[in-house]
Amino acid sequence: MLIEIARRGEADMLIVGSEVLLRNDLTEEQLINYINRVKQAVPSLPVATADVYGELLQHPNVVNAGTVVLPNYYPYWEGIDVRYAISTIHIRHQQLNR
Repeated sequence: MLIEIARRGEADMLIVGSEVLLRNDLTEEQLINYINRVKQAVPSLPVATADVYGELLQHPNVVNAGTVVLPNYYPYWEGIDVRYAISTIHIRHQQLNR
């Protein structure tokens, strides 16, 4: 269905899965295969997955498979004080950009 939506011109970016690594819904290999399948079917659009930053750090091959990176950050759920939330997100984002 995602590919059909893209081919109809109804998408600017394609996101394959949302936190599937976090929930163990797919393996790294399965997710990369899905990402590659979508990239091949619709090469004109950026393709990525979205997952929590820690999972993306642990799975650099998934990050490399996409054309963009869509990390989810949840400082509140990690017990980070609101005073440090932005700086924590910045640090974690820098880790992903290496």
